[in-house]
Amino acid sequence: YAPPGQKLCHLKPFLRRTEATYRAQTGRGIISVGMMRARDKLPSYQLIAATLHHLSTGDWNLSIVGDGPERGAVETLMQPFGGKVRFLGALDEADLCNAYRSAAIFLWPGVNEAIGMTYLEAQAESLAVVAQDRPGLRDVLPQGHHPTPEEGSAALARRLDDLLQDPQLLETEGRAAYDNLVQHHLLPQAADTLKSGLAELGVTA
Repeated sequence: YAPPGQKLCHLKPFLRRTEATYRAQTGRGIISVGMMRARDKLPSYQLIAATLHHLSTGDWNLSIVGDGPERGAVETLMQPFGGKVRFLGALDEADLCNAYRSAAIFLWPGVNEAIGMTYLEAQAESLAVVAQDRPGLRDVLPQGHHPTPEEGSAALARRLDDLLQDPQLLETEGRAAYDNLVQHHLLPQAADTLKSGLAELGVTA
């Protein structure tokens, strides 16, 4: 829709942070973070439940951060997994950061996500990311294999199995997630993009 002669400057999504610290993975926990509401979030929770049913390894645990009107429906989805799934409720920024740090893998399929800032929060804590390849997420996901929606929950489960069973792969993907964040999605990188775009117009920022 750009008129002739207009140049678009692509400002990537970013956290309001100037730096992040790499954290080597030591655990095997999985974390999912998302509000519990119909239409956009509940389908991701449904995919998560289906994914857990496909896992071939039993050595995992999932912490879920979030709350909302569909919490009852989400709890019902997770009932078959008993104590392997914990509900942490809605958390403030400090507690959410600690929750990320207690995990090694961030799992969120991303159904109908416009951007998904939680992906950047997880990468700031060096978590490997398991998500589907969706248009709204491509600006924030680290490079690597992300199953398509058409591949369904079985493909997400294979990704989780690979990470859970291969500590070296888990470490490699956690590092890749961290590198993606610090190279493209922190405040200094956003400021540089903005300054560069303004400079082409003769504006000094």
